[in-house]
Amino acid sequence: MAERKIFAYFGICCAGALALLGLMFGAAYLVSLLPEDTPERLEKLGVIKPSYSYRAPSAPAPEESESAPSEETAASEESGGLFLPVSLDLSRRSSGEVTLQNETSYKLDLSKAELPRTEGEIRGTPPTVLVYHTHGTESYSPSGGYGGSYSFRSEDVAENVVAAGEALCDALREYGVFALHDLNMYDKDDFSAAYSKSRDACEEWMKKYSTLRYIIDIHRDSVKSGGLAAAAVAVVEGRRAAQIMIVVGTDEKAGRHTGWKTNLANAVKLWKALYAISPSLVRPIYLRSASFNQDISPGALIIEVGSQGNTLEEAEESARLLARAMAECFS
Repeated sequence: MAERKIFAYFGICCAGALALLGLMFGAAYLVSLLPEDTPERLEKLGVIKPSYSYRAPSAPAPEESESAPSEETAASEESGGLFLPVSLDLSRRSSGEVTLQNETSYKLDLSKAELPRTEGEIRGTPPTVLVYHTHGTESYSPSGGYGGSYSFRSEDVAENVVAAGEALCDALREYGVFALHDLNMYDKDDFSAAYSKSRDACEEWMKKYSTLRYIIDIHRDSVKSGGLAAAAVAVVEGRRAAQIMIVVGTDEKAGRHTGWKTNLANAVKLWKALYAISPSLVRPIYLRSASFNQDISPGALIIEVGSQGNTLEEAEESARLLARAMAECFS
């Protein structure tokens, strides 16, 4: 009888251990599908605690001709306890060859790859561009620095990526491009449902305007250095601008996105136009294993305008440069 109880207890323990392992692997898979700002979101929720530290002043941001900016002053006691973001150069100078950050198992050499034909003319009277924001509450660093409890999230459309999207649309219109701007922040009420909500909205926009060719989801990246918010900075034509990263989804974890190479072809074309404006302006194209709703259109792209350490002014400057590149390369 005692032996049966021992075996029963052993069996229950084994079953519990297997169930725990299953939950751990399942959680790891779900986390792999989340966007880059997961650590920041967990900090905001209190699951992990942010780490802040003061850094001594160093050299100011270099000019565009230098190969890589050194870190700026991160914070000082004289600044009233505010933290000043570290400035980083996240571009990769490549003599004009497209650079790729590839998280997928697909082997791609963009210098040799035969990519499909890209989307068509961007100019014209009918709306051809839709700008929207899956993570619309993503905001930037205040110009004078940020406090230790600053969340880099805001529902004020004058402070977050919606403002960068408006700057992009205004500039596109100046180039003769009819652009629509969806001002909704689809992460405002439920972060986990943001992509499904923004997908539904985009499909409605596309039903209403069949002429839409370029579906641009504007985000900002989340980058830290030494526990402090980092700014991805370029100096273009004498002005500070937030560096730009184009994100392309694939069908590796979402089988329906079988046409992702056309999206990649559009990304490559846009990357080259941004690089022509300034090699420091554009970061490597980020190829992801999830689709991020880009299966809705061959011209659908995620564009990360700077990171949380950039100021809104730097993001708006980049948005204007992005409009110039889009008008040039998609005409």
